[in-house]
Amino acid sequence: MGGPKALMRVGHEPWWVRQYARLGAMGLPSTWVISHVVHAAFEQERSPPPRLVTADSTAPMFASVLTGLRSLYSLPPEEREGVFLLPVDGPVPQRSVMELLADAGGVAAPAHRSARGHPIFFLWRWVDTMLAEISV
Repeated sequence: MGGPKALMRVGHEPWWVRQYARLGAMGLPSTWVISHVVHAAFEQERSPPPRLVTADSTAPMFASVLTGLRSLYSLPPEEREGVFLLPVDGPVPQRSVMELLADAGGVAAPAHRSARGHPIFFLWRWVDTMLAEISV
């Protein structure tokens, strides 16, 4: 793509702006796990997302996921009921999809013709248990 997907321009704005607006319209707080390049671009914005976590872009993607999940321990426990994992290049689905995934509990992902997709929902209790077992 020639650069970070979050910064790809759609119309007159970066893609992340659309993603952030859709999450905000649903009342979903977001934590953005980003590279140093994207972080530098966000610093130039008037209203970047408030929770940014910079991860090593040379590390495997799972390392970035772990970095983002571990950063959530800084939030009060009542704000850690569950987590949606959505790559920046996937559009934010409708509220009804998010609600169905959250209501499923545990770990849930949408499926189409038996192929799983995003976002993935993780009940925080599951995340907490799994992170306690991973020492990466």
